[in-house]
Amino acid sequence: MQQAARVLRGRRVAPHVRLEVVPSSRRQFDLAMQDGTLQALSAAGAVIGSSGCGPCLGRTGGVLAAQEICLSTANRNYKGRMGSPDASIYIGSPYVAAVAALTGVIDDPRPYLEATDEEFDALVARRRAARPERGAASSRSGDRSRQLVMASARSGPVVEIDD
Repeated sequence: MQQAARVLRGRRVAPHVRLEVVPSSRRQFDLAMQDGTLQALSAAGAVIGSSGCGPCLGRTGGVLAAQEICLSTANRNYKGRMGSPDASIYIGSPYVAAVAALTGVIDDPRPYLEATDEEFDALVARRRAARPERGAASSRSGDRSRQLVMASARSGPVVEIDD
């Protein structure tokens, strides 16, 4: 989390990118609160979740829908782990995750880490401009939420169970 916070401090997550930060344990959460890491991540636009497993297991918050793309700093990756089996999940370091959050593109972080602040911001601007408009996971999942609400209104509650 500290690596990502160093990259993101003073900057904002790219439009159409959802950055979720879930500390691995209560101890890590408390330490990140004390040293300002969570404040820096939140100020950059990250959503901070409670510590423990959740999105990495596809259980709470951050569950992926079909066709969504996720870059995770978790240590496991297999089809359907974080939600839909039709989602694409990549694993990377906190530096890769921070650059992806800023640019919307999974990229080699080394040019960014070696750049001055001005060069860094110019690299981010170029990558954002070159990124196709796919929309954020949260904006696409909003369409699915509306579909479920409409179905519920017509026929009562709807429950989906994915195998």
